[in-house]
Amino acid sequence: MDPSASLVIPADASPEVIVDILTKFNEAHKETRDYSAFPGEDRKAFVKRVSELAINEEHDEQLRTTALLSLRYILRDKAGPSELVALDVVFHILRIAGLIAPDTPLPDDNALKALEDASPYRYPSLDDESGIEDEEEDKRKAEDLAAAKETADKLPLLDTQVEALGEPWETKTSPILQAEAAKCIINIITRNQQSEAIVGAFNVLPVLLLRLEKNAYPKEARFAYMRLLLRMTFERVLKLRIYKSRVLNILAASLERSMEDIDDTIYSSDIEEILKVIFSVSIPLGPLEGPTPPNDDQYQAFKQMIVCFQKLLFLPKEPKYRRLKAATVSALINVPAKCTELFEQQERTLDALIEVLFFQLETACQDESRAAECLTPVLLNLTAIAKAIPRARTILKHAVFPPEVLENTDTKATIQAHEVLEKGDSAASKLMDFMTSFNMAVKHYVNNFFYIILDEDANELVRLIGFGRAAGLLATLKLFGMDKLAEAQMGKGGGGGGPSGASGSQS
Repeated sequence: MDPSASLVIPADASPEVIVDILTKFNEAHKETRDYSAFPGEDRKAFVKRVSELAINEEHDEQLRTTALLSLRYILRDKAGPSELVALDVVFHILRIAGLIAPDTPLPDDNALKALEDASPYRYPSLDDESGIEDEEEDKRKAEDLAAAKETADKLPLLDTQVEALGEPWETKTSPILQAEAAKCIINIITRNQQSEAIVGAFNVLPVLLLRLEKNAYPKEARFAYMRLLLRMTFERVLKLRIYKSRVLNILAASLERSMEDIDDTIYSSDIEEILKVIFSVSIPLGPLEGPTPPNDDQYQAFKQMIVCFQKLLFLPKEPKYRRLKAATVSALINVPAKCTELFEQQERTLDALIEVLFFQLETACQDESRAAECLTPVLLNLTAIAKAIPRARTILKHAVFPPEVLENTDTKATIQAHEVLEKGDSAASKLMDFMTSFNMAVKHYVNNFFYIILDEDANELVRLIGFGRAAGLLATLKLFGMDKLAEAQMGKGGGGGGPSGASGSQS
């Protein structure tokens, strides 16, 4: 089939022919993100046609599902038209997804026009963010956040809105059609810079939370519902509203129900998605934005989730469980300090985290561009544990360092330690390579991890890691003058013993 014709659907084509055309399009464009090879007018016409096919209830389920899939694929277009899907079409797709009540009337033309004006559909430029931080940029971000908080405070509480909806209504659409419609909505709001307006105008968020809370959705739609909620947490106002709701309790119940699908080849990815949402909505409670003390509801939610977290971490040490374990470790970052007492079998939990460190380190070494996503969560968790539990430091030290470098005696030249590590392939050797990473976050977390598990002993850090790698961290911590750093590397610095042992040598 000629690719240039794959966006053309003849006006007089039969349903069977349309399904065939769209199926070929879907098979050819599973991974496509750029449709710039197709004329802009063809893309617009294709979006309009498949939208009409998807929402037309006179067509059978196969045609509508296939059309929704085609619409979802074309909406990933990086070079797409500025106007994508008409708002009345968005309304109908939300209804198919079960996210608008069946008796909800379509907003009149004036309301749709006002919404359309407030929320222009356009593709944001990849160059919009310069990545350069300055005072003006910081000021703008602070003003944006303040405005978002002010807006969120004026809106009704989500819990109140959810309660007002009553019981969930039954949907007439099939589970497959409902799931595909929800996936389509994700791409629609992702490509819209002001998606908060759409979500708010159509009351999507309270309905979504109601369905999740009451477990009133087909299992086929669970992944899409969770991904949609995750996408909403990327919007400032929505995130603030979600955080103030009982969403963690809803997610805790969802996670608990999903545990039966750990070994299901289709639905196990749902668990990973739930864990991603848990991480995103709990960020204010953790070290990345907080920590903020949890309220009673949040504490109870974590109490319920920690049982699931441990079950996931204790899964067999098999490659098929790695993604689940990595997602669990990310969710663990934001567990409030007062909840850590809820963990049972702490040494087994630590062993599981060490396993995650090893396979994530393997991935990071193969692809350094993934170092931050692979290493940051597990290092944050292990460092926090090592800070809180002194005996964990010994376990971690012996897990990552080869035994021969941990013997610090007068008869063994200490200069050999970091040389052994530089030439070796232990976990410590691999982590050392990231101490000079261009990614400042990775560099910081690796440095801090080593420092903590070595009992905050500056001399021991220099002996094992070497002068060059340790200098930056210790200078930042103001623990040593440069002369003492050199002495420690050469084994002349004495026993040290952490910050207190080094305090007399501060510069």
